Amino acid sequence: MPNEIAPSPSRALRTKSEPTELQRSMLLLENWQPCAQVPDGLTRAILATAYRQARGDLTPVAADAFAVVLQPLLDFAVTFGKARFSGEGHRQAVIAEYRESLGHLPADLLERAISAHKRAWVYPQMPTPAELLAHVDGEMSKRRVALGRIEMAGKRVVDPVTAPTVKVNVAGLLERLREIPDGFGAQR
Repeated sequence: MPNEIAPSPSRALRTKSEPTELQRSMLLLENWQPCAQVPDGLTRAILATAYRQARGDLTPVAADAFAVVLQPLLDFAVTFGKARFSGEGHRQAVIAEYRESLGHLPADLLERAISAHKRAWVYPQMPTPAELLAHVDGEMSKRRVALGRIEMAGKRVVDPVTAPTVKVNVAGLLERLREIPDGFGAQR
């Protein structure tokens, strides 16, 4: 049909119902207790991929990108009269102060914190770093716990390919047991 819209080859055709490899791994590890065996289906290769993704999700925003991510907050503050900057030097000093306190956040969480604060902004001044952190503190903790679980599972997983196999010759073992004289090891 001429009016039918074909999917763009540049976009992924993944639906929300199809979890990614990382999501599948995390679902398996979510209720896993470190004292238990690693869930079946988690191999070193899967955990290595999950580890790289989890480390990437915790990577702090780059110094040069920090100002770009923070810019919507500064623009919003100026537009609504919540902040005034006495020049570019003052603006850069404010960015440096925020960077010192929020520089450990990944870019996506910093953006989320700024967006959430803009929607719920109450006070007539710039938000403190703690106010911004409050919006994403739970997600940051979840990411750290997920990374810890992946690291722990990676240390404990046994791949079937590399697991040592023990072959027992049961017939030979029984024959050798029959050769042991009666009363062997008995106290005199």
